[in-house]
Amino acid sequence: MAAFALIAGFLGVRNAAASGTDEAPWEEDWASAEGFALERIAVGLELPTAVIVADTPLGTRYLVTELGGVIRAVSATGDVQVFASVLEPASDAEEFSETGLTGICLDPDNRYLFVTYAKRDEKGILRNSIHRYELGPQGVAASPIAEEDISGRLHDFASAQSHQIGGCRAQDGNLYVSVGDGWNVAASGDPNVLLGKILRLDYNGGPAPGNPLADDPDENRSYVWAYGFRNPFGIELVGSDVFVAHNGHDVDALLRIEPGADYQWAGSDATISINALNVWVPSIGPTNLAYADESVSALGPDWNGGFYVGSSHTELENGLSFVPYDPATGRVDGARQWAIQHIDRPGASGPEGRPQLIAAVAVEPAGVIFAGLFPESDGETALYRLRIDPENELPNRVGKSSGVTATLEEFGCLECHQHDDTGGNVGPHLDQVQLEERLETVLYSAEYEQAVRGIDALTESPWIDFAEARTEVLDAEGKDRLLTWIKYRIMEPRFDRVDAQMPTLGISEDDAAAIADLLIADELPWWRQQAISIFGSRESANWFILGAAAATVAVTAAFLLLGFLRRRRRRRIV
Repeated sequence: MAAFALIAGFLGVRNAAASGTDEAPWEEDWASAEGFALERIAVGLELPTAVIVADTPLGTRYLVTELGGVIRAVSATGDVQVFASVLEPASDAEEFSETGLTGICLDPDNRYLFVTYAKRDEKGILRNSIHRYELGPQGVAASPIAEEDISGRLHDFASAQSHQIGGCRAQDGNLYVSVGDGWNVAASGDPNVLLGKILRLDYNGGPAPGNPLADDPDENRSYVWAYGFRNPFGIELVGSDVFVAHNGHDVDALLRIEPGADYQWAGSDATISINALNVWVPSIGPTNLAYADESVSALGPDWNGGFYVGSSHTELENGLSFVPYDPATGRVDGARQWAIQHIDRPGASGPEGRPQLIAAVAVEPAGVIFAGLFPESDGETALYRLRIDPENELPNRVGKSSGVTATLEEFGCLECHQHDDTGGNVGPHLDQVQLEERLETVLYSAEYEQAVRGIDALTESPWIDFAEARTEVLDAEGKDRLLTWIKYRIMEPRFDRVDAQMPTLGISEDDAAAIADLLIADELPWWRQQAISIFGSRESANWFILGAAAATVAVTAAFLLLGFLRRRRRRRIV
């Protein structure tokens, strides 16, 4: 899935805005986690792709980039004005493209504003570009006093729709820019080709001093901060650390970027998740991301200290995904979850029935600022603020799956494992037949009992804390051994081994036992067990069984009809 797969063009969006006739309030277009309130800051935007928050002598200003090439300034009271025009109005041929103005970043101390975009040259070739604006004493509260194209060597390389230049961040004289691979896998891994890269430039568009691959300042590699990416569209700084939202086909990843590192995109989803902090399976098409630290009190303690990531999947209800991250430990320290999602209902989606896409995301002390790409059911494309306010919370809740899958999602199991074709591909499948076959092979073996006795000799936590648990597993028989082992494995994955890769999620014993009971349910009929074993999941097996039943009915009906026709023919002959 490519981030920012916009698909629809300006004409379609205008038509959608004109035809928004749903009388329901716009709040019903959204569903959130418990306690969130949503406020409209302004309306009147068109294909908003990125947003930043700026303090000025005249108060807070929001600068919003629009795909068509316009930067709009939005005041705290909702007044919307044109700040600058970067691109010429799109031609008819460009109206249904996925290119244009995509990123914006600000260094207020040096009074520089940067925007990133892709446009076609005189030969029709798409080129990645960077534009720099110089600001006056009032910052973004006034028009720029100078502007310059600082694209430099980026123009030497042909870009491509969707996999174009992405976002940017400016800090201490360094400009960090994410660049897609231009649908060129080989270019991504070549440090001298400025595609599929994270670049670090100076504010004039040259290579920043101290870049990790700068053996020769005349080589393109001197611009590179890291390489080997498919489509690292969203970029964010937390302190001096660089983070990107990396798009794959069916897998996406949140990465902390190591200077000079090769992230090894080689054309497959297996290479997307290398060294990932978080993996989205299935893909959500992550766009821009913004980090909310603990000072953002408007989000409360449960919803700050993490990344808010926009999504652009063309088949999902998109929104903002929250990924908790602790800079002190450098780890994702909790399960990701949806803060808000758009509800796909008549009049409240993109052109031609496509779902709402979320690209513009920023954080301010008062909450998370974001915008949907398309108009809502009332025909307005708006800028929003999301914050914790239980007294004014949205009426709709983020949807959840049902049954066993819902429980596994709730506890974060499907971040790595799959159940009924839902979830990740890092850990083994949790479908009952496969799970039982795998565990029975291990848990009833002499090798397992010997390994457990070896663990009993360890005197450190967590192993010494689970000595009785290991004994309980070995004393259990039949199905009880499976249930007991699963319970303790969920509570502490290392309880009977030293090299377990599964994270410890702090799940209580009661909850772990309940999950075990769900995974190892009552015995299934032998024929269903065999079908699930062959086809890999209950869902696949069910489709096969349904198809086989339909085929049997069809064949039987055909034979009956053939017999009837033969008897009728004999009667006529007689």
